[in-house]
Amino acid sequence: MKCYFLSDMIFYSAKPQNSKAIDTVKPHEEEQEMKQRLSVLFFSLFWLGFAGEFSHAELFWGGGGVDWGTGASGPSSVVYRLDSNTGLIDKTMSFESYDWMWINGIADSGKYLYISHNTYNIDGGSYMDTHDFKIAKVDRCSGAVLSDVSISGFLGQGFSQVNALDFHDGNLYGVDNVTSNSTLRGYALQMHLDQNGDVVNSSVGAFVGPYPDCGLDFNKANGLWYATSWGYTPPPKKEGSLLFTSPDIMSTNFTQEGVGNSAVSGIGMISGLAFSKTGDCFAVSWYGADHSATSVYSVDVTLRTATPLYDLAPQLPSSVTYLDGLADVNMVREGCKKGPWRCQARDDGSPFKTK
Repeated sequence: MKCYFLSDMIFYSAKPQNSKAIDTVKPHEEEQEMKQRLSVLFFSLFWLGFAGEFSHAELFWGGGGVDWGTGASGPSSVVYRLDSNTGLIDKTMSFESYDWMWINGIADSGKYLYISHNTYNIDGGSYMDTHDFKIAKVDRCSGAVLSDVSISGFLGQGFSQVNALDFHDGNLYGVDNVTSNSTLRGYALQMHLDQNGDVVNSSVGAFVGPYPDCGLDFNKANGLWYATSWGYTPPPKKEGSLLFTSPDIMSTNFTQEGVGNSAVSGIGMISGLAFSKTGDCFAVSWYGADHSATSVYSVDVTLRTATPLYDLAPQLPSSVTYLDGLADVNMVREGCKKGPWRCQARDDGSPFKTK
């Protein structure tokens, strides 16, 4: 009985070891042939499973928002993880112990979540708690806040309101919507990270739009950045969000998709935007009298129309009145240990391949 090793898998041949009469192939050649066959088999099985994973729906992070609070504490906005195929939430994280009030943007680096948020009026008088939005680095599994940084000082302004976040090509980006004491409203930002993944600086990029509520994401299918800014739909002229695009978030100003009142119809003011790997667009809204603010929508970016997919209200705390922020869940690879092939895993240790 011969034993062959391929990565962490062990195979046995049934050839008797003491029968010279059966030996018609040299042992070394036989061993090489067997390894080649097993390699092909293992490679095929691996890629069948790997491809099967990508045939499943994608997962997204989203934020559930609460109404304005004037006190020192109150209900917290939450972050949820959503299966875009079923509409089911499999994870929810609250930040009530940190006195968070609103969540305006979410991004996933594959290792950490980055969340733009404000807090309740903790110090009992200053407007800074509610008006100056910080960028938190959060443990994706436990929801623990690992660092929390205001970027307003980096930009030379009194406070900053980052209304959207996206993580792309190793960089963290956002859009500023600060409404006073600033000339940066509507501009894209890059939040610079140190080797630990903490925000240590920020720089100004391209102009997005005058009133960025805002959704932001890079569409890998066509290589364009998409962002939204407050506007009106075609007649009967309802409040909504205009779509803007740019090939380079830091150096090329965004241009409007359509002209005039060409906001996306069928949805209110967009507060989160995310594309699947194949270019399918999903969005959430924080306001819109004629449309649900707790639903996830599918958006046709060419026709600029939205269709409601799932109302998430029954799966979220009753204090959540709208949705804000949307980001795709980034998978991470497990390092190879033996051989060229290795199964993948998420950073929380759960298997990459579904059951």
